[in-house]
Formats: sequence, C-alpha cells, structure tokens
Amino acid sequence: MRKPKIRDLKSQARLLLNGKYSFMALITAFMAFANVGLNYLLVHAVPAAPGILGLVLYFATLVLCNMVYCILQAGMIRIYLNLARGASFRFSDLFSAFSNHPEPIAVYAVVQLLLQTGLFYCFDRLLEAFRYFVHGAAIPLIPFILILLLGAVLIWMMLHFSLVIFLHCDGPWKTTWKLLTESWDLTSGNMGRQFYLLLSFIGVGILCLISLGIGFLFAFPYLHVTQTLFYLNLLRSAPNEAENRTASHV
Repeated sequence: MRKPKIRDLKSQARLLLNGKYSFMALITAFMAFANVGLNYLLVHAVPAAPGILGLVLYFATLVLCNMVYCILQAGMIRIYLNLARGASFRFSDLFSAFSNHPEPIAVYAVVQLLLQTGLFYCFDRLLEAFRYFVHGAAIPLIPFILILLLGAVLIWMMLHFSLVIFLHCDGPWKTTWKLLTESWDLTSGNMGRQFYLLLSFIGVGILCLISLGIGFLFAFPYLHVTQTLFYLNLLRSAPNEAENRTASHV
C-alpha cells in the first residue's frame, strides 16, 4: 500500500476542518485552560512542606495532574478520530475517557512522567557540566555531544510512543504495555515521516507566534487532524507491512 505524502495528509486535514475550525478552536482553548489550571493547582494548591514530605507531596500532585491531562487528551483525540472517520462528535466527548477504561492512560501518564523526569534530570546535569567547561575555558565538546545525544533519545522515545493515546481510543480495554508495544510497532519504520510531519509545521508555528499566540487556536487542530490521518494510514498499512516483513524472513 502506497504511503501518502505528508503534504497530501495536510491537504486532507484542511478539507476535514473546513467549517469546523471554530469548534476545534474551542477544544484547543479548553485544553489550554485545563493545562494552565492544572499547573496552577500544582504550584499553588500543594502546601509547602520542607524536606522529603514536600517533595513527595509535589510529585504526587504532579502525577495526578499529568493523569488528568492525559485522560483529557484521550477525549480530545477521540473527537479528532471521529472527525477523520466522518462520525459525529460533541464537546462532551472530551470527558469520555474518564468513564471508558482510563486506567491504561493513567498508567501511561506515570510512565511518561518518570521517563521524561529522568531524561530531563540527566539533561540538566549535562547542561551544568557544559557551563562549567565553558567558564573553565576548556573544550566543551564531550558534554555538548552528550546533550545532543540525550535530546535525540528524548525525541526518539516521544515519537515511538506518540500513538499510545490514539490506540487507547480504538481499544480502551488494552493494557498499557499492549498500547506501548503497538505504538512502537506502528511507528517503527515510519519515524522519518513522522518527524518530517512535525517539522513541516514550524512555519505555521512561527506565524502563530507573530499573531501573539492566537493562531495556535487554529494551528493545533490542523496539526492534530494531520497526525490523526497519519495514524489511520499507519493502521491501514500495518497488515501489509507485517506480511512484507514475514515474507522477507522466509
């Protein structure tokens, strides 16, 4: 099965969004306010406590906020999937994942948070080493290379697990491990196209910054619908790719 070009997916996304930008902008605005509200809760609602207790309270609240936001994301993705498939959707679908097996997404949120925290901690330590070498007038080549490698690992992991929420919407009964492995399998061999898809929106992002961020209300739906079409195309081509891999080993 021929894989459609990214520009064809973007063109199809624009057609699907025609006449629906206002509703999708409302969804984007709600998700942005939810993110701000959860961050406010994280920063201001957790009582300041010294030592280990304060750290535990902060991390527990961080985990809870991340779970809630990921489950909301699942509802948002369901709306985009319905749009791409020509099915009906409504605003209340944003909360559909809370009552439809949210446990796998909650566990995924914890795994995602732990991985990102570990990688960002290493990234921060490497930045400190880089600054130390720079101030010491030494050659900062090694920490600089390590920073680039760590950044590449972070992007690689994010791309490999980027379809977990899409897969949950289509199979909410599946375990977190099953969702992770299926996302890994679907993205394997398609990482370059997926990365190019994200890079192709850089120009749109710059225009949104010039518009003082207002443009993101319309750019994010455009990006999400294109990603949804990319996911659906991978689903359709997955059986053929599996057959090809099997044949190549015979």
